[in-house]
Amino acid sequence: MVALALCAIPILLVSMDCCAALFTTKAIGQSNPLAGGANTITVTLVANAHLAAMDNSVVTILGLTNAVATTPIALSDRGDDCETIFSDGTTQGKGAWNSDTLTLNVHTGWTLTSGTTYTFAFQITNPSSAQASPAINIEASGTASFTSVSITALDANVY
Repeated sequence: MVALALCAIPILLVSMDCCAALFTTKAIGQSNPLAGGANTITVTLVANAHLAAMDNSVVTILGLTNAVATTPIALSDRGDDCETIFSDGTTQGKGAWNSDTLTLNVHTGWTLTSGTTYTFAFQITNPSSAQASPAINIEASGTASFTSVSITALDANVY
């Protein structure tokens, strides 16, 4: 008589879903809505993918139409030291301003980590004439490509 040993081989089913790199949280607010006034813009971001400096990663905020600022623009802390993760390409804690666009390079040696909340602020001067809130977009490139999408403008002023 021959005995056969049967072995059960477990099969682990793993989800193989793929998704696009994106900002799962993207919000922007202001401290002053008045034409011609100094205005602190506060941005909060959470990404679902890493963005590393070694991959020349850049976050770009577009559409701040008619806002006035000089480059480099200083980024300020909003409690999580997020401003230190970015640079204008050279100086940590700064961003590059060009017309209606803020370009933030992930600073040398840093990584914007997926699932982490990053909040920072910067100063602009509002346009001299009243205008409707512009459509503001955000995009990123480098370690992952984030398609340009609308950033959520907060209804309330942020101080």
